[in-house]
Parts: sequence; C-alpha cells; structure tokens
Amino acid sequence: MKTLTRDSMDALRRSLAGLRAPGLGARSLRQALRELCQDFSQRTGLECSARLETCIEDLNLPLSETIWRVAQEALTNVEKHALARQVRVTLACQPQGVLLTIEDDGIGLPEGAESGAGHYGLRGMRERVTGLGGVLSLENIHPGTRVEARLPVFVPLKLAGE
Repeated sequence: MKTLTRDSMDALRRSLAGLRAPGLGARSLRQALRELCQDFSQRTGLECSARLETCIEDLNLPLSETIWRVAQEALTNVEKHALARQVRVTLACQPQGVLLTIEDDGIGLPEGAESGAGHYGLRGMRERVTGLGGVLSLENIHPGTRVEARLPVFVPLKLAGE
C-alpha cells in the first residue's frame, strides 16, 4: 500500500510539474521539440525520432506553444499508457497550415479513451488545438496510436496599394 501511494504521489508531482513547466521560453519550436524527444528517450529508454520541416521557424508564438504542448502531452501518454518501443514526432508544413503527427508502436487507445474519467490530457490537447481553429484526431493504427493536430496558419491579406 505504501509503494502504491508513493508511486501515485510521484505521478501526481510529475503531472503538476508538467502543468507548471515553462513553455518555449527563448527556444525555437524546432529546438524545443528536439529537446523534448531527447529528454523523452533518455527518461524512458524508448526510441523517439523527430522530423521537423524548416518552415516551422516562422510560426507565431501561440501556434508554436500549442504544438509544443500537444507533443509534450502525447509523449506523456505514450510513456504512461502505450507500452511502446518507439515513437515518431513529425511536424510538416501544408498549404493551409501545419500538421503535427505523433505515432507510436504501442497497444493503441482503449475504447472511449477521450471520454473516460481522468483523461484530461486528451481533452486538453483537443481544447488547445480547437481553440486555434485546428482539428485533433486520435486513431488506432496497427500497431499503436496516431495523434494528429492540424492547425491553420493565417496569412494576413495585403490590401491593394500596400
């Protein structure tokens, strides 16, 4: 019972620290995502690769922060629940925006994972993404899980004569 209580308290402390964790700070999104993958690999022993397109350097701060937080939460879920051996983080530029994809080779999401009690991370990811006009999708793949966040990048229109 003491071990279970101690482990639960450690998990709670890590979760709270994650909520308080500083965002990007002075780091670029590219640097922050690479460090996130490296830290994840060192902490868990799992292989974590990152493929990040160069166009992400021009994203605004709210968009960059959301991408980083979604990746952070997705990797936390892989660590806690997936029983995976490897995970890939991809950030690609598309004509209408950016696509963040996190794929693992674990056991996949259980039925109703997002609506179940205590699954605040999945709901938080969805709220962050939809709050910026994006779409979050969660999908079981064989094997594992794919999390995709499609976020628009708004380009201001130039008026005639500008």
